[in-house]
Amino acid sequence: MRSSTVREIRDAFRAAIPEMGLRVEFPDDSSIGSLDASTSIVLRSPEEFFIRLASGATAGVFESYMAGEWVSSDLPTVLSALVPWLARHPELESARRHKAERQGRRRAQQGARNSDLEMGIPGDLVALYTDATMATSAALFASGARNQSHDRRGRTVVRVSAPTNSPHRLDLGDAQRRAHELLLSLAGVNEESRVIVAPPGWGELPLRAAERGAQVRSVTESIDRLHVVGARVQAAGQSHAVSLSLGEFESLGGGADAIVIAEPHAATREGISVVAERSSTLLDDGGRLALQVDVGSDSHEHEISELTSWRRRYVDERCAIPLRSDLKEAFSHHPELRLRGRMEFGEHAAHTARLWRENFTIRGRDAAAQGFDPVFRRMWQLHLAALEASYRSGWVDAWQLLASREPRQGHR
Repeated sequence: MRSSTVREIRDAFRAAIPEMGLRVEFPDDSSIGSLDASTSIVLRSPEEFFIRLASGATAGVFESYMAGEWVSSDLPTVLSALVPWLARHPELESARRHKAERQGRRRAQQGARNSDLEMGIPGDLVALYTDATMATSAALFASGARNQSHDRRGRTVVRVSAPTNSPHRLDLGDAQRRAHELLLSLAGVNEESRVIVAPPGWGELPLRAAERGAQVRSVTESIDRLHVVGARVQAAGQSHAVSLSLGEFESLGGGADAIVIAEPHAATREGISVVAERSSTLLDDGGRLALQVDVGSDSHEHEISELTSWRRRYVDERCAIPLRSDLKEAFSHHPELRLRGRMEFGEHAAHTARLWRENFTIRGRDAAAQGFDPVFRRMWQLHLAALEASYRSGWVDAWQLLASREPRQGHR
């Protein structure tokens, strides 16, 4: 990296900080930005930070944080201000291309725990930041006004406003169960329903369906999840109601009255078309698809793309969030799957991510004891903070989407 390029990027960064509403503090006690800025970045190693910034754009800044070269007491606010600049600044275009050309996902440096993330996030890591449900989708808290309207095609849209009071960590479990129960109700799950829950998450959603008297089928590609969910099902005395196997959603056959999906990695930008295609095939006439999905704003595709690129290297390769246009295109290829309406609750998703981050911070010693080294822990804090920033800034929303299977030709 040429020193002149680093200087140019450094000067551009310094000039942009006041407009971001941030303050940057240097080791020599100098600073840039407004003195009364409520959020600051503390640069511990400015030279290394600017080299990484110039060579890697967003990924470089994130890797600098992982290396301990800068810190902040309010990561989500910093990322909400910083990522749009990183994603759109023209002088960083070559750095973005350079990073995009590198193949594979880079492990966290300095001996990060040897966990195989290829099949998703391992259960012992999930347990460190979630609640007893181990749900990794957005929760729905008790408060927050519901405002109903209709889109241009007359479909119902319910927007849930932010919780009246800021939720606490102890609220998270009930909020996850509330989101699951609503999803099952949208799908019309009741006694004797034949339900597909794929993937099963860590067991909460298929167990909730079984408690309603449904016959549940589920598949997972993860041996870890197969063992954990199987043990939960057996402990709950629901082995007769829940059939769990190792495999892919695409491999499922037979019919179903309802398909319920809540896991983020099942409804990715690449996976949403599979969800639509398989649902149109598996659902009986009149059957329902209830899908909880993170949806990106097309107008913020740059920010989403920057975060996705970093997450694919360090977090999970199957993490590309579908845009609204991706959802529209996926369902347009299957008109027999009729969209009925949706609920939007992105501000509740932002609080969910905040509470996950608080949980992970509090359980830091447990994480260290399980072999997650400091670099890995900083990486995971950054991941959770980026999730919160995405929801809080409106780049990403959380939806529960309802669709139904139209009668096949020749059927009434």
